[in-house]
Amino acid sequence: LQSEVPRDDGRGQGYPELMLRSDLMGSADGLSKYPYIRESRRIRGRERVLEQDIVDEYQKGPRARWYADSVGTGFYMVDIHPCGADERGRMMMPRPFQIPMGVLIPRQQTVRNLFPAGKAIGVTHLTNGAFRLHPVEWNVGEAAAVIACLSTRHGALPEPREVQEVLADAGVPLVWFDDLSPSHPAFRAIHLAAIRGIYPLGSADLHASPDAPVTRGEAARALAAYFGEALAESSAAIAKALERGWMASDHRNWFHADLPFYWSDWREARFPRPLPPRPLHRSGPVTRAELAQRLTP
Repeated sequence: LQSEVPRDDGRGQGYPELMLRSDLMGSADGLSKYPYIRESRRIRGRERVLEQDIVDEYQKGPRARWYADSVGTGFYMVDIHPCGADERGRMMMPRPFQIPMGVLIPRQQTVRNLFPAGKAIGVTHLTNGAFRLHPVEWNVGEAAAVIACLSTRHGALPEPREVQEVLADAGVPLVWFDDLSPSHPAFRAIHLAAIRGIYPLGSADLHASPDAPVTRGEAARALAAYFGEALAESSAAIAKALERGWMASDHRNWFHADLPFYWSDWREARFPRPLPPRPLHRSGPVTRAELAQRLTP
């Protein structure tokens, strides 16, 4: 740069005024006092993320493995550089992944005052290649700060749900959506509803589609999750909703799972406990954002 690069002004080569800043680095030669540590020592976390949990070879859906205790998200390839004799590098593409809270919590119960705030979380050598990127490290630092503050306030480790509420309030995503900005008025509600299994997630894309109408089948599954009966299949959720009298079939005993959902489709008087009050609502089907906002007030 000082002597060889072609100058932008066309006056020969090199910028001799470019130099290392010893006055800023605090060293005699202007070089950094410490090297950049690409891979630091890592804690033994309560949770450990393996490459099989995130790479597309093993994760066939639009997202990587699901973590209900997610405190953030990340997306970068598993990028391992060779650094020794006969060591080969690795390059594997992941699915968009989550950061589980368990990788920030030391496994040893006696360690009560330490949370990693960067790349020292409970991952492997290979998954560190994806989790080491700055946006992921910053997200880890945000989550660690929240966990530390709540731990100090309560005198005990907080539950993931409380940590997630604070993070979602601050605009930190818990689930990968590619069409939901932190400025969206339903950002908090959608992320909290999604992490609790209430929000409809597509199996083919990363869309939140907050303005899309909820189907009756999705509404049945949301009810099951809301009342603590997480059912993986919509058919099981529909059967539960009919059995409990939460929703009804028509006079021919058809449920019509794919039809748009209206608030009146729920028989709320038969619910185990009251729902939050119904918001003022325009006429027409309930949107995904409206469902999330009501069930996560």
